[in-house]
Amino acid sequence: MTLPWRAVGILAVAAVLLPDKRAVHVCLTQAGNAALGAGDPVPGALEGVTGTPSEADKEHLLMTLVTMIKRLQDAGAIPIQRMCVSCRHFRPHAHADAATPHHRAFVDAAFGQQDIRIECRDHAAADPSHQAATWGVFHKG
Repeated sequence: MTLPWRAVGILAVAAVLLPDKRAVHVCLTQAGNAALGAGDPVPGALEGVTGTPSEADKEHLLMTLVTMIKRLQDAGAIPIQRMCVSCRHFRPHAHADAATPHHRAFVDAAFGQQDIRIECRDHAAADPSHQAATWGVFHKG
């Protein structure tokens, strides 16, 4: 079930009623469509700035996103997401190999930073003390 749309600047937002409140629909408002229709004031500027990010940039962005989500969860601003860092199967920095330092106990396999998940169907929430300990090890690197 979707709640009524609400305009927020150039976006329209509608929350979807799911038990864990993770889903939200977002689309452009009339003002957003008008801004989009006005076009790029400097052709190619956005593509030039964003381009194709390097693997290191993608990994850094992922770690920044995980950290932001974790902090929002800790503050009670958003519901718990099914991320590796809150899962009882996640063992950060369990392996010496820099390419695959983490361990996923659920499948008994090593994996790398680039494979950290923000949404995992196999997620099993760890108890708060385990999450805190795991975060400490993960965040210190």
